[in-house]
Amino acid sequence: MIAFDLLKHRYLEYKRNPQFYGSTFAKVMIYLGGAMFAGYLLLFGFLIPKMFGELFPAFEPYHMLGKWMFIILAADVLIRFMYQKTPSSNLKPYFLLPIGKRKLLNLLMLGNVVSLYNAIWLFFIVPFAFMTVTKFYGAGAAFAFVCTFEAFIVINNLLYIIFRILVNRTIFSILLPVVFYGSVIAALFAFDETVSPLFITLGDAMAANAWLTLTASLVVLAAVWLLAYKVVETTMQQELSSAAKVEKRKSVTDYSFFDRFGEVGAYMKLEMKMVVRNKNCRSQFIMGCAAILLFVVLLYMDLYTTTFMQSFVICYVFSVLGVIMLSGVMSYEGNYIDCLLVRRVSILTLLRAKYYLHCLFALLPMVFVIPLMVDGQQTFGRCLALLLFTCGIIFPLVLQLAVYNKKSAPLNDSVNVKSSSASGIATVITMAALTVPSIILTVLTIFFEPLTVTLVLALTGIAGIGTSDWWLKDIYKRFTARKYANLDGYRATR
Repeated sequence: MIAFDLLKHRYLEYKRNPQFYGSTFAKVMIYLGGAMFAGYLLLFGFLIPKMFGELFPAFEPYHMLGKWMFIILAADVLIRFMYQKTPSSNLKPYFLLPIGKRKLLNLLMLGNVVSLYNAIWLFFIVPFAFMTVTKFYGAGAAFAFVCTFEAFIVINNLLYIIFRILVNRTIFSILLPVVFYGSVIAALFAFDETVSPLFITLGDAMAANAWLTLTASLVVLAAVWLLAYKVVETTMQQELSSAAKVEKRKSVTDYSFFDRFGEVGAYMKLEMKMVVRNKNCRSQFIMGCAAILLFVVLLYMDLYTTTFMQSFVICYVFSVLGVIMLSGVMSYEGNYIDCLLVRRVSILTLLRAKYYLHCLFALLPMVFVIPLMVDGQQTFGRCLALLLFTCGIIFPLVLQLAVYNKKSAPLNDSVNVKSSSASGIATVITMAALTVPSIILTVLTIFFEPLTVTLVLALTGIAGIGTSDWWLKDIYKRFTARKYANLDGYRATR
């Protein structure tokens, strides 16, 4: 019964969150996006068996699913790193009650595992299984096949929890998922004749020995659950006792370079120190740089053949770092927003400092794409135009979230925090910042010459940068009009 009470508290916390009554239009757009994704998975579930049958006539479709299973799981964990957060819950008050810690932590993990994203894979695997497995082994085997696939997805979710928590603690842990998934996929392509039969055998076992494979997968699931439980428990204990720890610094960086910019420079120094010294901010910065490097490598390998995908990736290279860090604009400041509101112009100066600093950060992609320019895949003019477009159009779009964000984000804690999702309008603006520029670039590339496309992007970006004083003041004006509602939200989610 305690578990039901805790679940009820989690629901009430979600319902009473200030973001619950967000933009209805934005929520509808999110639900439509989820429905479209489910529709695509359903379509793939019917089409892929036929496609596998035509491309690989010597094998059954479930054999090929087993061969590509690890690639599916790698893509799944990559999506989770981009969109899914670490398990979080404000469990600290419950430790004062006579409730077992094990129940609390298991509930925390269960709330992350029992998610709609895990269940949405059923739209793909159910039609696939009943089209390919039923005719050979019956409906019972097809049902076990579906359960085994879902068990793999849940195992992948637990592995993501482990990887994400370790990455939040030390950025070098990002090598763990890269090595774990990358080595197997590399071996699959480099040693196809040796490695592929092992995964094909897995696909055959999932169908021919469905119930035995399901049992084995549940055993693996239990083992990974215990490992994830240990990682979450250790991390939470460290966060609960972190108040007693005092970090000793051997040296302090002053960032005196920013002194020449006056009051804005002082806020830029504070922003820089926040990124460098606080775990969550630092993790966002490093994850953004890792995403840039990943997509540059994919572009360098020339894996994308369509115009849209090439445009999407090159736009993503320049915008992903700023979008990741600015999507939660004012959320970290929500922990001490009362102090910022003491002076009338503090928020406006802070917004200017954030914009200028991220324009400096936007120079990092220019360094990463140097191999692409040397290789001739991208020109310096196009990269410079994308840099200007990012600073002049994408950053102003994402900074609009300063008006709508009203949820405080912890600077260091990653597990023992209040669990609440981002507002609908924040999700819509973030997705628009990541996808709309690539659509614009694709359309321009189709209808105009490369020089014209470069000039349009550059001039549009310069216009946005030139009018930064106007739109920053507009953001500040609208923030001021909503400051009391936002202040209530920041206080409620600390």
